[in-house]
Parts: sequence; structure tokens; C-alpha cells
Amino acid sequence: MHGHLQAGERVLVTGASGGVGHLAVQLARQAGAEVVDEGPAELVFDTVGGELPEGDRVVTIAAEAPGATYFVVQPDREQLVELAQLADAGELVPAIDSTFPLENAPEAFERVAAHGKRRQGRARSLRQLAQYSSCRRIQNWEPSPSPRPFGARSRIP
Repeated sequence: MHGHLQAGERVLVTGASGGVGHLAVQLARQAGAEVVDEGPAELVFDTVGGELPEGDRVVTIAAEAPGATYFVVQPDREQLVELAQLADAGELVPAIDSTFPLENAPEAFERVAAHGKRRQGRARSLRQLAQYSSCRRIQNWEPSPSPRPFGARSRIP
């Protein structure tokens, strides 16, 4: 959306092994882009901040930077539904490094905020978490009725 990614373009994702980065890599591949670790890229998607690699277009969610498009992610029902459909189809696979019972939600959020981790933590019940968290503010949001627990697969394609 913000980077105007086209199929066949080269994309470099900073923080590609992190919680947001690994999903950005999957979405770029799903859009038909070639994801690269280094070298020239039409699009740089920054999730880390700091010195940015060169690219024809640079989009960052980490910090404002000269010449880059900076944006803060806003909840958008249509985008969330699209992401849920990709996850349900197995085309978007979040990597989970730890799980927590809902009673330990504060510990789970501390884990998500910790530096140096490579993947996201999650609460064990998404329905309970939706009632507990800001997810309930998204009108008509419902967790997937999929028999497969969300995040059951933890590998990156």
C-alpha cells in the first residue's frame, strides 16, 4: 500500500526475522516480489530504524527518516480480514516463540516488547484476548473458527 509494491520487484526488509519483518517478507513474496538480503532494491521496508539501506522507495514503520515514507499502522477492518484470510489459508504464517496463559497477559506483553527476541509471543486464547485487549474495539471482529489453532505452524516459508 504505502510502498506501491509490484510483482517482480526486489524488496529488502530490515528486521526480516522479527515479529513484523517476517510477516512483511511473507506478504512481499505473496505479492510476487523477490525478497533480498542486500544489494539494490526497488522497495526497502524498514521495521528497525537507524541507517537505512538505499532503495528506489523507502517505507518505514520504525522512525521518521529523510526521503522515507513513515507511517503508523492503524487498525483497518478490511486489511485485518484480508490478513486473517491469508492466515486461515496457510499463506501467512506467524512464527510464535512462546505462549502464555491469559492470566499471564502482562508477562506476555513484556515478552513482546523485549529486545533481542526473534518472534512474537501470544496469549493462549485469542477470543479471551480479544475481549481483554483493544481488539474488541474493531467492530464485528471475530477470531477465525478454524479448527487449527492460530499460529500452530511456526516456520517461515
